[in-house]
Amino acid sequence: MLDAGGSVYRSPRLGGGVVWYGLHDLTAANGAAPEAAAAALPMSARVLEVCAIVVPTGVRQDALRGRLVRELTDAGRARGAQWVVAGAVDVQAEDFLRREGFTPVAARDLGLRELDPIAWWALEI
Repeated sequence: MLDAGGSVYRSPRLGGGVVWYGLHDLTAANGAAPEAAAAALPMSARVLEVCAIVVPTGVRQDALRGRLVRELTDAGRARGAQWVVAGAVDVQAEDFLRREGFTPVAARDLGLRELDPIAWWALEI
C-alpha cells in the first residue's frame, strides 16, 4: 500500500469515476506492490484531468513523478486528448504541478468550467 507521506498531489475534485494508474516494482517479491499511483478523469474529448498523484517516501520521487506524468499523457494521447489538466487551490499544489511541467491556464481557453477557488494548470500533450 502506498503511504501518503511522500510526494502527493490531490485535486479538490478527486472523487468517484476516476481511472487509477500505477507504476509497479516488477522486481518485488510478490510483483504486485505499487511504487506510485495516479488517478485521472476524462473531462472531454480534448482534456484529461489528473485528480491525484502519490509517490511514497524513500523512493526516487522525481523520477517516479515524471514517469507517472508521462503515463498520464500517453493515456490521454491514446484517447485523443490534447491536454492534461489539474486543479489547484493552494501554493503547495501549484508548486507540485509547476515542477511536473504544468502551467497556469484560463479555464475558458480549454473549454473548462470556472470553479472558484480552483485554478487550472495544464500540460499540452
